[in-house]
Amino acid sequence: MPRSYDARADVRVPIAAPVNVMVRGRVVLAAIAVNISLGGLALNAAAALPPGIPCDVAISLPQSDGSGEYMAQGTIMRSGENGMAIRFTETLESQALAVITAMAPSAPAASWPGLYWAYFRVGHGKDDWECRQVFGITFRTFSRLSTTTFLCSIPVALLPVWLLRSFLHPLPSSLALAAALAYGAIWLLGVQPFIDLAAIRVLVRRRIRRKTLE
Repeated sequence: MPRSYDARADVRVPIAAPVNVMVRGRVVLAAIAVNISLGGLALNAAAALPPGIPCDVAISLPQSDGSGEYMAQGTIMRSGENGMAIRFTETLESQALAVITAMAPSAPAASWPGLYWAYFRVGHGKDDWECRQVFGITFRTFSRLSTTTFLCSIPVALLPVWLLRSFLHPLPSSLALAAALAYGAIWLLGVQPFIDLAAIRVLVRRRIRRKTLE
């Protein structure tokens, strides 16, 4: 019987834990996990392991008395230049995920410039894999959130124009049009992306907090 889908399994938590991937009891790959969820984990390795291969995963977890491991079974779902995705055979318990993420080394915080360029790259390429890997959400959620924030931001974006209407009215039409285009470009290329990125961070943190409490 196929597993029932659990939306919480796609909520990804950034980590930086060493992982050994084993096939038939032999270690075939050593890599770093970049994020983990109830349903699986993503590795930074680009290895020639085709999708569909069953594997065992050993996640290294530092302990006070030495290094420990968390073992899980899974299946390679994706492998390529952008990294590898492994889906767990059995969905993790929320408590187990909380323990792993608490003990595993934390992933370095992504810089705002890096997230900024990833925002446009994901939006243009519509790559669900990269969206999950970078932002921890599906591209469908990314698209819906971006549309919602854009619609909600329209009144805020128009407010400066309304406040400066008396100043803009005497300007020549060509100059007023150029000012409007410049302002629109600044908003769409500068302000709106950071509003969306802030909303994404809030969304992911709320999901993680709710997930670990269940």
